[in-house]
Amino acid sequence: MNEPSRGNGRKSLLLIAAIAFVPMLVAYGVFFFAPEIIPQTTTNRGELVTPPKDVSEHVPTSDGWRLITLVQSSCDAACAELIYQVRQIHIALGKNSDRVSRTLVTPSPLDSTKSAELQVAYPNLEIRTDPQLARLLPASKAGANPNGFVVYVVDPLGQVVMAYDTERVGKPLLLDLKHLLKVSSIG
Repeated sequence: MNEPSRGNGRKSLLLIAAIAFVPMLVAYGVFFFAPEIIPQTTTNRGELVTPPKDVSEHVPTSDGWRLITLVQSSCDAACAELIYQVRQIHIALGKNSDRVSRTLVTPSPLDSTKSAELQVAYPNLEIRTDPQLARLLPASKAGANPNGFVVYVVDPLGQVVMAYDTERVGKPLLLDLKHLLKVSSIG
């Protein structure tokens, strides 16, 4: 009577070991011997900046995530609309909006009236004139957008991690930012 229970015990032990080790062996085999079946797509809607650009010398890193809006020339109606969209995205973050700050970067100073208008209309918008930062921010891939990227996501460590052109500022940026804030434990 003792023999049959001993055989069942071995079968149970082998079954438990197989449940633990077979998936690891399959994953190992797929990773090293069939990498073409691993999905190469991502869910981000903006462009991932690889490798991330370090801008910590130009932008304070103590206050969490940052949306940097880059304006290459004087701030016209399109620029004002872009700043408005970024503010609306910031508001749409809800309870996570305190984890994100907004910065407008220009390579040359804005005229004083435009700067004053922006400060009145957007009191939480930081306006920086920094030609070095404007040159440091990554340009779009060749042919993707002749005007380059306009909004950048900077992580709490001062790394530019994502870039968005004018067509992707709006819901795509909001969805990516919500996802980043959800999975991020920093900032």
